[in-house]
This record gives sequence, C-alpha cells and structure tokens, in this order.
Amino acid sequence: MSNEILARVNSDKTEARLVIKPGFDQDMVTSTTLLAIATGAGLQVGPSVERAIEDFVAAYVPGSEDVEVVISTATLPERGVDGWIEWFDGFDPTSMACADENDRAKVDHYLGQNYIEVMPDDVLGVLHNPTDGSDGVDVLGGCLKATPGKSSPIKIHSTLDLDAEGKITVNTQGVVSLQNDQLEIVQMLVIPGCVDFSSGHIDFAGSVTIRDAIRTGFNVNVEGDVQVGGLIEASEVVCLGDLVAKQGMAGKGRGRIEVGGDVVATYLEEVGGVIQGDLKIRNSLIGCNLEIHGDVDSASGVIRGGALNIAGVIKAKTLGAESSPATRIYLGQVPRLQKCLDVAQEQVSAASKTLEINKLEYEKIVSGSSMNSADKERATELMFEIQELEGSIPESISTIDRAKLSIEKSRKLNVEVASGIYPGVELVVGDQLITFDKTIAGAISIFWDKEGRVLCKVGSGEARPVEEIAKMSSFQVDLAA
Repeated sequence: MSNEILARVNSDKTEARLVIKPGFDQDMVTSTTLLAIATGAGLQVGPSVERAIEDFVAAYVPGSEDVEVVISTATLPERGVDGWIEWFDGFDPTSMACADENDRAKVDHYLGQNYIEVMPDDVLGVLHNPTDGSDGVDVLGGCLKATPGKSSPIKIHSTLDLDAEGKITVNTQGVVSLQNDQLEIVQMLVIPGCVDFSSGHIDFAGSVTIRDAIRTGFNVNVEGDVQVGGLIEASEVVCLGDLVAKQGMAGKGRGRIEVGGDVVATYLEEVGGVIQGDLKIRNSLIGCNLEIHGDVDSASGVIRGGALNIAGVIKAKTLGAESSPATRIYLGQVPRLQKCLDVAQEQVSAASKTLEINKLEYEKIVSGSSMNSADKERATELMFEIQELEGSIPESISTIDRAKLSIEKSRKLNVEVASGIYPGVELVVGDQLITFDKTIAGAISIFWDKEGRVLCKVGSGEARPVEEIAKMSSFQVDLAA
C-alpha cells in the first residue's frame, strides 16, 4: 500500500500532499487509511488535515494517472515591522507643501518641501523600535522562524535628544532637516543636487548651499546667504545675505536677483534685480538691468549691454564690445537714498495740497453769515488738521534737506577701465549723458574734480575733460531705468 499511496512533503516543509497511484482500489481509500499514512509521514495532524482527507475521500475516483491532493499547509511566519518614526502634527519633514494629489489638475510640481522651524523642547515624534514578528509552524509541527524587522535607518543627530521611550526632542533652534537618513536641526540647509522638481522651490529661514544648479522656473528665497555650485538658470533668487554663484547665472531675460548683501559670480547674463552691497564679476556682465548700491568689480571681465545703476566705484577690463548693443551705466547716483527722497518729496507735495484745500474750506465755513452745529464741528476738524499739517511739513522738508546732503556726500564717480571703452557705451552722470562713439583703447579713468566737472585720464596722460574722448549732452535722469 505504501507504494501506491504516498505522503510527500516539500523541501521547505510548507506543504504536504497525498499521492495515490493509478488503479488503486477505491474501497481502500478511506479516511482512516489516509490519516495513518499522513501520521506515518510525520505530519502534524489536526482538524484542517482531517477535513482535507475527508473531502478527498468523498471525491476520489480512480484513474489512469496519479491523483494528488494538498492536505496540509504551513502557518507562515509574520515578518517583524521595521523601525519607524511616528511624526507629530506639523513636524514631518517628508511632507510636501503641495495641493491634494488626488486633484492632479491643481498640483504645483514646482512647490518645495515644507521646511519646519523649531525651538528647543519641541517634540518631533517617536522613534519606534522594530518588532520581532511571529514564528510560523511547518507541516511537521516544526518552527518557522520569523524575520525580525530592521532598525530604522534614520540616525538622530546631536541637535536632538532621544529618550528611552523613543521620544525625539529638539535641543536647539533651527530647521528640521532629513537628508541621507540623518535627522538634525540645521541653520544651514544643504541641497545635495539641483533645485528642480526633486526639491521644488526653496523657501528657508537660514542660509542655503546648493551643490549643483538652479533650474529654470525654480526660485530660492532665504533669509541668510545663498551659495550655488552650478549654473543658475532663468530663476529668481532672493536673499537677505550674500549670493555666491560659482558658475554664474544665465537669466535669459527672466532671471532676477534681490540680494541684501554682496554678490560674487563668474558671470551674469540678462539678469535683473537689486544688489544692496557690492558686485564682483570674474568674466562678464552682459545685458543685465541691475541696481547696485555698492561697488562693481569686474577688473578682469567685460561689461556690455543692458542698463546698470551703480552707486559706487566701477572697475572693468572693458566696457562694451564690438557690435554690442548699447551699454548704459548710471553713475553718481545713490538709488536707495534717492528713492527715499522721492517718496518724501511726494509726501510733502501731497500734504501741501491738502493743507491748501483745508484752508480754503475752513475760510469758506467761518466766513459764512451763520454756522450750524455741523459747520462748527467741521471747522474744528479742519483747524486740527491744518495745525497738524503746518507742524509736519517743515519737519518733512528738513528731512528732505538732510537726505539731499547725504546723497551729495555719498555720490561717487570713479570708473576704472583697464583695456578700453567701445562705441555704444553711455554713461549717465547726474543730468549729463556721456556717449562713446569711437573706441578708446588703453587704461581709462573717469572721475569728478573738486569743482564737480567730469574728467578723464587715458593711459598715463594728464587729466582732461571727458568731452575730449566722448560726446556730452544733457539728460533727464530716470532712476527706474
């Protein structure tokens, strides 16, 4: 019988089958017989095995081929759960600041990660330990060992405290960072690659180092410094500190920078914006429209095309180039102070007009033959407003005078060009336009003398009026240019 009915167990002991050879007498296929064979094979026999045998016996029909039936399967082990962090509300650094992804039409893929500012004693969440899992049982009753879960790959930096219960507590002010499986609080955010769809826009309270490029359409807005290792494409960079662009910026007419400190760049091309500090360019400044409140140092590079408003000293190897678009540079202006002055003058003008209107209305009311209660109330209001305006306007005028004096003291005209100035270069100095219509080769300096005249020196020559090397004409200054 053993040659005609077999119990087979697979190699990993997760399944057992009964095999009945062809032609076996159906009357001999009983539950008792098959249970005896299963037991003899070492199977762990329980209710499920008994039911499987009974069902098989009821359905068995002899045939010309082997008849097989699975009578037992193992209880497989349950793998342990890997260690993980349960983030508390508002502290998950993996969350994205984007629209509901269920509404695909509204998802903005340019939006970046949600950088989370924290203070000491903030609790980010709980680090859960891995679990062991549950062992299983094979068809012979042996143990199938469970695979325990792995520890969380996230390492907890010293800027965080981890207690025995897994609670993760902040111990320094900063921003939550989770990069390369390290959780820490940082004051300097490091973007290991590009600012692109993988990072989204960067909006950060500290300083940022970007190892690679800033791709077109992705913006960076930070309260500290920005350092970029790759090319800045047609993007917007706003920072209160300094900007270092190691490979320069190709703005394509759409790039813009708003920098509270200094800018150091290999080159800037077709970039607009405002630089509150100095600008240092290694190679070229091409087709830019910039307001620069400090000095410009491009001693080894070329400045050509665009419109620049420069408050300080300018150094360049060359100004303009052969067949270059016009290069206009506003000099001797102090944009920041001038804008404040313009606002103050507009306010004084508006206040003076209001004062005149109020006086006329007041005179009209009090000169009438009779005044009702409403007239008296309005006259009182007007008198109060007139007194306030008469007191504030002289103060504003005094402020304007001080601003004008500050502007006069801050004005600079110091242009140093090492190799030459090309046709098409225009220098706007106050209300004068200096136009170069021929190439002036060699080292050139342009400056004011004590009397405020614009002079120049070419090579080692004597100082002489700039009209001797360029055309001079009157010009209506437009600081918004």
